[in-house]
Amino acid sequence: MYLFEWGIWSIRSESPEKKAHEEALVEKAFGPNYLEEFLGAEPTSENAEAEWSTAERASEGPTDGGAFYEVNDTFIEARAAWQEEKRGLVTFLMLGFGYALGYLLLWKSGLWPVIHMTFYGTTPWETEPSIGAWVTTLLFTAVGSGITYLVWRYAFKFIRTELFTQRHLLIRFNRRTRQVHLHRPKYAGGIVTLPWEATLAAINPQLPDSQGLGDTLALGWPHERTGAGFDEMAFVGPPLDGNREMEGLWEYIRRYMEDGPQSVPKPKSLRSRFPWPWDSLKASLHFMRPMWRRGGGLWVVIAVLVLSPLIALHSLSHWVSMLLCWRPRWPRDIREAGRPGKPVPKLTVAEDYGPEIGGYLRANAERDAEKMQARIAKKTRRRAKAVA
Repeated sequence: MYLFEWGIWSIRSESPEKKAHEEALVEKAFGPNYLEEFLGAEPTSENAEAEWSTAERASEGPTDGGAFYEVNDTFIEARAAWQEEKRGLVTFLMLGFGYALGYLLLWKSGLWPVIHMTFYGTTPWETEPSIGAWVTTLLFTAVGSGITYLVWRYAFKFIRTELFTQRHLLIRFNRRTRQVHLHRPKYAGGIVTLPWEATLAAINPQLPDSQGLGDTLALGWPHERTGAGFDEMAFVGPPLDGNREMEGLWEYIRRYMEDGPQSVPKPKSLRSRFPWPWDSLKASLHFMRPMWRRGGGLWVVIAVLVLSPLIALHSLSHWVSMLLCWRPRWPRDIREAGRPGKPVPKLTVAEDYGPEIGGYLRANAERDAEKMQARIAKKTRRRAKAVA
């Protein structure tokens, strides 16, 4: 599901006044030091080794990590959604709610009796229609219609993070134009074009490899490096088995962009764009992978047998959610980017979202940068006092 991407964009594009008000409410509820509790220790200027630029080699063994949909001489295209394998919960709730509301309440108890009494002169239960029957069925119709309206009016913004949206979030690295393109729904920031040289990979090589189990490669584009006026980020590929795999995936992308496709091995396999049911089953079983890789094969088999009804239900909901979404399509200028004689796509800036949202994006980016610098300065002062 794309709940994370929607949430990040909503926070990034809201007015600074609203954002400050919400932060004040959170601080009042959780205390003035809630950032330290949620984000961990304050960052320091010595943390640069946790971010890899496009010029730094991260690994001697580049690996595809099962992240790519397509690799050719012009671009590589990869998955760019966080926790996509966990989609299915919203679908399950909507199917259950749709059956209870749409079929039992609105149709079977409301619309169908009205139609039957109007055209056949009897109720569906083969009785003479009475005033009570008409009042009851019209009441069910009105209540069902009202609830349906409220759901689509106020809950659709959550529903669309998994249903009736694009099937995948994509990231495309074009080595000829030296650009990175993000493909997301408009409610999550839309399609964005960024400079490749501004890309940073957030991998901390000092963490034990075991701590990276189930993590996803995170890439960032700070506004200071892109000039876009807002910070951008994306999670590339599926959850990986440790930091070494994340370093290998980043190195694959980096070498492809810097040295060309001949510098990286051919991917072992490409991700399918079609929603095959077995891919949904693999997504449901993915949470068992870290335990399997740590040698807990027997426990994995036992857990799968015990949880098989839930796994089957999640797999079905995951598959249905995929079927109810559509394959994303790039704009023409990005599809043709890198071909001879074709123009280079324009880099995205805050003002592309309109003057109001653009102003919010720039103001929030500057405010977040100031807060981060304040946290760094606070940490530096604490170190200076400790040394003194």
